[in-house]
Amino acid sequence: MRSFDLFWDKYPKKVKKKKARELWQKLRPGAALASVILAALERQKCSDRWQRDGGQYIPDPTTWLNGRRWEDELFPAEPERPTPPDDARRGRCL
Repeated sequence: MRSFDLFWDKYPKKVKKKKARELWQKLRPGAALASVILAALERQKCSDRWQRDGGQYIPDPTTWLNGRRWEDELFPAEPERPTPPDDARRGRCL
């Protein structure tokens, strides 16, 4: 499978394929860069930003490629604070 086809297969937002292919060809990623791009894509697909609100904040693939978003630093999601037990919420200790 060609590297663009693999990228397209994995990218969660399927819009502007022709333009995305043109940008990919302009990048001319060799095997090493294609591997970096695909690894970054997998990490970002699992990020809080891309998961939020049903994927509403996933950029178009053209935006992602044009902006070299595989170079973005991911910040870990803020951990959820555990809900205290009912007794603790009432100010009582066990």
